[in-house]
Amino acid sequence: MKKHILSCVMALICVISASATQKMYVETTSGDGILTTVIEASLVDSAFHWENTSSRSVKVHVGRRIPYEFPQNTIKRVYFTPESKDISGTLVSTSFCIDSKSTDEDKIPGMSFQYNPESMQLSLTFTKLRGNCCQNPWLLLLSYKGDTIYVEPKETIKDACDCVCENTATFTLDNIEARKYHFVTMDYSDGFDIDLTESTEGKVLHAPKGVFMGKSKCLNDEYLEKTEAGEIDNIQDLSWNPTNLRVKEADTLVSYQYDPELHELTIVSHGLVFNCCSQLNTTTTFKGNTIYISTEEQGISFCDCMCIYNSTTKVKNVEAKKYRFFVDGDEFEVDFSQSTEGAILRQ
Repeated sequence: MKKHILSCVMALICVISASATQKMYVETTSGDGILTTVIEASLVDSAFHWENTSSRSVKVHVGRRIPYEFPQNTIKRVYFTPESKDISGTLVSTSFCIDSKSTDEDKIPGMSFQYNPESMQLSLTFTKLRGNCCQNPWLLLLSYKGDTIYVEPKETIKDACDCVCENTATFTLDNIEARKYHFVTMDYSDGFDIDLTESTEGKVLHAPKGVFMGKSKCLNDEYLEKTEAGEIDNIQDLSWNPTNLRVKEADTLVSYQYDPELHELTIVSHGLVFNCCSQLNTTTTFKGNTIYISTEEQGISFCDCMCIYNSTTKVKNVEAKKYRFFVDGDEFEVDFSQSTEGAILRQ
């Protein structure tokens, strides 16, 4: 591998004047559009041609340790301007080493936003950022294509100490029009939408996360009271079927309770039939506004008996809006802005 100082037009990066130039814009071809990456010009340390056996790229080092790498054959345009009408980002403030009593599970970066339609400026505040406790400055990695904006706060480590702490950083994005944008950042799995025509401030939740809370005791006696003799024994033949099974006498299929303040949903799947010696767990997956929950057996220790259980799952980061659910084979929709608790009954 070889690297050498960038020459020709791109050599402008190496002679940046922080007083005359504020932002560096790199346009690259990306799929069906142009991806524009915005870099704080005053923080650019160096730029190189980077060659290996098959390709050549341009590598830009920012804040000493943060590299951008652009395949050279995709670079369309590079320009500098302090007064561009393009989107740009600027660090406003940073709070270092915030004392937090949150649990490890809660230590996930969060984000809130505030928009001023007159100045076309969007303020983004990131909380619970894990950084070095020696208070190094942060910057915002920013790229955009069409209505999709890629943002990620990064610490510019210069003098690292042997410790970490939580930080809060606020950035502003300029030249943001009042319309709907899709944001993508590392800590949010599929990204998120912010419609600035509907709301000028708010908090952005992470993608929902499902946690198995446990199973009930064996409920055979409860169901035997309204089941014909022998009916429970007949389901033993189905013990090796991987599909979730419900005893047909379960009037309530699924019950739910939603906490709008904590954004948490507790959902119970009723009347599930599994081996009485098996361990249970739930798998929760997400696609857009659809949530899939499946209760499954774990382990290989089985007994010559079957049990009926209720299985409980807690889903975190659920917004007060409509979701579509597939829970152990049952499909339904719930709008949590209208209903915070209820049950899905057998038709």
